[in-house]
Amino acid sequence: GKDFQGITKVRGCDGQGISVISRIAPKPREWLQHPHRNHWLGDPLIWDCSFQAVILWAKLNQFYECLPNSVQTYRQFRNSFPKDGCTINILITSQTQSKIIADIEYLDGGGKLIAEMLGYEAIMDKGLNDAFVRNDLRAGDHSEMTNET
Repeated sequence: GKDFQGITKVRGCDGQGISVISRIAPKPREWLQHPHRNHWLGDPLIWDCSFQAVILWAKLNQFYECLPNSVQTYRQFRNSFPKDGCTINILITSQTQSKIIADIEYLDGGGKLIAEMLGYEAIMDKGLNDAFVRNDLRAGDHSEMTNET
């Protein structure tokens, strides 16, 4: 839904990876009824946008749809992500017919490393293509939708 539409720009995409700009998640109290903290330790929207970027990469490179499966390592080098968002650079390190493995780096506006996710794995499956189409807002009749949707 709208809360997870955090990619604001695709900076580039080729056979080796993709780079996007993402906004940050709103404060926990805006997403959760009873949050345990007033701020995020990591940023769930930025993480989700990196997963979305891998899906976009797969789609643009004419592979099957994919979903996240696992992460080998995540390291964050700051207490929080910048309020103006970050650049997410994804390097595809391995790709087979059913799997994508990538390393992901999160950079601030000055190009300094905020965090890295190494050994990110997504599973590709032809059956996911149908599931993605069924969940695409543009795929069906949405007469009650407005221009703001």
